[in-house]
Amino acid sequence: DVNFNYTGTFFDFPDTLRANLVSNIGDAVRNLFLSGEVDKVEVVSAKFFNLVKNEPMVRTMLPLTPTGIEDPEDETFKLTSEDGKLKVEKEKVKSTKAKEIENDVIFDQTPDVILNSMLPLYLNSQLLSILFDSQASELSSRMTAMKAAT
Repeated sequence: DVNFNYTGTFFDFPDTLRANLVSNIGDAVRNLFLSGEVDKVEVVSAKFFNLVKNEPMVRTMLPLTPTGIEDPEDETFKLTSEDGKLKVEKEKVKSTKAKEIENDVIFDQTPDVILNSMLPLYLNSQLLSILFDSQASELSSRMTAMKAAT
């Protein structure tokens, strides 16, 4: 038997995604994790590839691991035009090595303070990306279904 740590917490998913919605969701899941109510936060959603292909995915949001934050599926998109038509070029992103910080660099805040202020932003940006993927997948599925129905 599999036991799920289910909190019963649901969030509204409006037609138009806004950063404040994602921030509220990020705050709620972070608070659940930090309070110890849950020991892991995973998101099950649809990964959008194109209009006819999307796949379910499970992604662990919390706890964050110090290595492997970069996703092997990360891509950079560049919008260009060719012969008067828009064109999208995709490029896989390779993980970069961390640079050494020079000895004469002085931070106003301690590393803990800097990291604690950046991690919520990282979590929110990942959630926003997942929600956009999920929304694009839903809309493409609706479009495909409507085209097949006619």
